[in-house]
Amino acid sequence: MMLERDERPASVRVRTPWLEVPEAARLLWAAETYPAKPHEPEMHLAHPILATFLLTGGRAKEVLGLALSDVSFEAETVAFRPHPWHRGGRLKTEGAERVLPLWPQLREILEAYLDGYRLDRPGELLFPSPHLRADRPITDLRDMLDRVAVRAGFLKPVLDERTGKQARGANGRLLWTGQRIRTRPTTNARPRRAGEPRGDRGRARAREPRHGGAGVQADRQGPAPERGGGVPVGAVVRGAGWGAA
Repeated sequence: MMLERDERPASVRVRTPWLEVPEAARLLWAAETYPAKPHEPEMHLAHPILATFLLTGGRAKEVLGLALSDVSFEAETVAFRPHPWHRGGRLKTEGAERVLPLWPQLREILEAYLDGYRLDRPGELLFPSPHLRADRPITDLRDMLDRVAVRAGFLKPVLDERTGKQARGANGRLLWTGQRIRTRPTTNARPRRAGEPRGDRGRARAREPRHGGAGVQADRQGPAPERGGGVPVGAVVRGAGWGAA
């Protein structure tokens, strides 16, 4: 049976919950002070990557695909443009190529990163994956962002009442409650909940964030899902002086 257009249920758009500036600052502090372990080399990139998301508004594909030459300290600009390591050799759209101001806060963070961890590493990528060969971008930020969220107090472990240790779900994954950090999704569909079939809703969490507007969002609706969902990171913080246009 086919429903008439006016009989079809309307899609529900979920209002984007944004982080306030103090919360974003706490997130950056957590990334900067995170004590990276030997098996977590990607955590050395957490602070500059998060700062670049927050202070440029770039999509995940754009931020993680930046080349060293895309950042000009002389011109005080950050350029988003296609490179060979981008999938398909292009950005999301032709109009995605653009040049943005390099805010003083981001300049300070990137200068420290380039003079430190990035100094002796080969390749042209600004944020090369420490797990892959040179000029291969990071492809999955979830573990990095979860660690930062735990240190910032956004995520807290769910404790087993019997043992006092962190509880695990049916699939064996550790359970958390609070807010997760994620790159901004391309849809406004709600995050997948623990135990819910992945389907299209689960895949949406791994796609690129949408361009424009503030991009730090929070999922404040009870326990965090076991994988995906949460605070998409991807632009200037709304309503405050962190490079707001």
